[in-house]
Amino acid sequence: MRQFGEFLEVLGSAPIGVDAGASPDPAIMPCGSKDRGSADVLEYLRLAMLTKADENGHNTTVVGIAGAGCLGKTTLSHRLRNLLGAGDCKVFSLDAYLLERQTRVERGGLTGYDPRSFELVKAAQDLEVLTRHGKSLVLRQYNRLTHRRDIPEVIRPGRILLVEGCLALCEPIRSCTEMRIFLDAGKTTQYVLRLQRERAEFGSTESEVLVRMKKYYADYLKHIKPQAAVADLILRVRPDYGLTIARRYFVRTERGSDLLIDV
Repeated sequence: MRQFGEFLEVLGSAPIGVDAGASPDPAIMPCGSKDRGSADVLEYLRLAMLTKADENGHNTTVVGIAGAGCLGKTTLSHRLRNLLGAGDCKVFSLDAYLLERQTRVERGGLTGYDPRSFELVKAAQDLEVLTRHGKSLVLRQYNRLTHRRDIPEVIRPGRILLVEGCLALCEPIRSCTEMRIFLDAGKTTQYVLRLQRERAEFGSTESEVLVRMKKYYADYLKHIKPQAAVADLILRVRPDYGLTIARRYFVRTERGSDLLIDV
C-alpha cells in the first residue's frame, strides 16, 4: 500500500494546476483554471487524506482546518466529507466549545478569535474520547442567531475526522492533528466575505461590519494568523470563495522526518 509521503512525492513531481518547471517560491500558485481551481484543490485534499488514512490503518486520521471567520472552513469541511463519504469522514466543529456571548462580555468582551473564548482543553479531551476510545459525543453547537450553545449534535467516530474552527491549529488542539490546513485571505477579502455573510444572516450594515472587523482584526493578527506557521498546507481564499494553494507542503513521515513537497 502506498505510503502518505510516497503519494505526495509522486504528486509533488507534477503539482495540480502548476507548471512543473515553476519556481518553488511559496507565492500564490493557482490550481488549474479559475473554474476548475477549487475542484482541483478539493481532489488533492481528498487523495491526500485517503492516503494518510490507509497508512493509519484502523486509527482515526485527524485533520485540522483553521483560519479567520467567514472564509469557508465549515463549507470546505462538509464538501470534503461529501467527497470522502459521510460514513468514513466526520466533522468536528470547535464552535461547540465557544463560550456564549454573555459569558464573553462578562469576561471583558472577548472576541471569537481569542483562545480564552473557547474551552479548548475540554475539546482536546473530547477528541481523545472520539478518536482513541471510539465513543460518540453529544455536543451543543453555537447558534449565531441566539449566541448560545443550543443546537444539539451527535458526533460519531470515523476513519477521517475534520476538526474545523478558527483555532483548530492552536494548542492543545494542534497536538491532536496529523494534517494541518490553514485558510488565508487578505484584510479586504476578509471584510468582503464577512459583510456578505452578516448582511445575509443578520441584516448588518457596512459600517456595523467595519466596526466589528476593526475589533476582530487585532486578535486575528495575534491569535489566528500565527497558526499559518505550523500548517502543512495554506489555502488562499478569494472573494468568490475560490481556493488556490499558497504554500509548500511539509509532510511529517512515520519516521519523523519532514518531506518537502512543492505545490
